Amino acid sequence: MKFLKRLKSSQEIKAMIGVLNEVSLKYKYEKYNFKIIEDLIEKVIYEEEKHFLGLIKKGKTPRYLVYVAIANLTGDLLESGRYHIYRGVLNPII
Repeated sequence: MKFLKRLKSSQEIKAMIGVLNEVSLKYKYEKYNFKIIEDLIEKVIYEEEKHFLGLIKKGKTPRYLVYVAIANLTGDLLESGRYHIYRGVLNPII
C-alpha cells in the first residue's frame, strides 16, 4: 500500500518525503528515536496530501512543512508523557 501511495504522489509530496529522508540521515545515530517520528510524519503526509498541496500552493516550501511537522509532533509526544520514566524525566533507553 505504501508503495502505491509513493507512485501516485505528486512531485511536492515526493519532495516532502525526500526532505524527511534527508533529516533522518542527519539523525542516523538516533535511529530508534527518530524512526518513531519519521513513521508518524510520513503517515500524516500521505493522509493529508491535499492539505499539504494547498499549503505549498500558498507559498510554503516542503522543507518548511516537514520541519514544522517534526516540531509539532515531537512536542505532542513529549507532552503525552508516554516517553517519561517518571514525572519530568525522559527515558534514556528510548
